[in-house]
Amino acid sequence: MLMINWHPVLLTLGLSVFYSQSILIFRIGRNFPKKILKLVHMSLNLIAFIFAVIGLHTAFYMRNSFGGTHLYSLHSWIGFLTVILFAAQFVFGFVTYLFPGLPLRIRAIFMPIHTGCGKAIFLMALIAICTGLMTRVNTVISNYSDLPAEAYLVNFITLFVVVFSALVLYLVNAPEYKRIPLPTD
Repeated sequence: MLMINWHPVLLTLGLSVFYSQSILIFRIGRNFPKKILKLVHMSLNLIAFIFAVIGLHTAFYMRNSFGGTHLYSLHSWIGFLTVILFAAQFVFGFVTYLFPGLPLRIRAIFMPIHTGCGKAIFLMALIAICTGLMTRVNTVISNYSDLPAEAYLVNFITLFVVVFSALVLYLVNAPEYKRIPLPTD
């Protein structure tokens, strides 16, 4: 029976694709009201978190099903810490900026912390993805140095994730893409 391990798919989609879009939404939707962007930002982060939790559950389920050890590799430590920090960032952002929302002066003080931690967590997710791919390759592909088709696939996926993440970080840090507050904000 073929069993698909959804762990890498769900966590890559959650913490790379959905999380990157939540980070970029204030750049992509520069002409939308800030309240709408906040709701989209929160929704994308919630989807990313749900994918991450299901992905973690899948990893533990697969390990339990086949008698594996939990949280032994650098990948698992970085990945688990990334999801914990992501959850803390989500709760912090929700309470500070959405519901009930702190006074504007306090929100402004916390914004550089929130955005800085968000970028750091995104980088941690990138590192977790790359170490996860390499951990998987080293345990499954015995002749990796001969570069079988699977090795090429993993190398290209890893390079794509790195280039994609670099572009996301460029766009989020480039001043020309920064959202200018609208009069209605």
